[in-house]
Amino acid sequence: FSDAVVEADDFKGLKEVTVATSKLGNLGNLTVNDAGAVTVTAGEGMKGNLIVNDVTTGVVNAGAAKTVVVDAKAGTADDTVTVNAGAATTTMSVGAGASDAFDNATVIAGAATTDITVEAGKTAVVTAGAATKNITTTSNAATIDASAAVKDAVILVNKGADASTASVTLGNDATVTS
Repeated sequence: FSDAVVEADDFKGLKEVTVATSKLGNLGNLTVNDAGAVTVTAGEGMKGNLIVNDVTTGVVNAGAAKTVVVDAKAGTADDTVTVNAGAATTTMSVGAGASDAFDNATVIAGAATTDITVEAGKTAVVTAGAATKNITTTSNAATIDASAAVKDAVILVNKGADASTASVTLGNDATVTS
């Protein structure tokens, strides 16, 4: 039994990685290292953790993955990512840690997404899903659409950052802390 691991930098000119499996023995987890400017999609059978490391400018589609962790390549100027949750994605962590934070991150939750954490040096754009109850952003500017979030959702805007702007669209009696 094992997990899938893709070393994206081993494939010159690679633009897209889609991994799917129905093989016995696959644990449903996928790790893509040195993703760079590649679009990563977790296909059928990838129902556990999706970990994408060292993104410079890319798109991550969670597919069936339950947990998504996406990190920027350290030392990259103006790195940008868009992360799309799948229908079963519950947790999204984008740019966690100061050295792994993106300059710009867009995160779109799915129907089952409960927790979102985004660290982006310049901008963070977050769209909550119907099950979202926790959103935390650390960036200079944040735009959060929490109109679909659950009642009493907790939103920490630009936590620990020298924020210049924050825009939060609320619904369902959400609570905002800045």
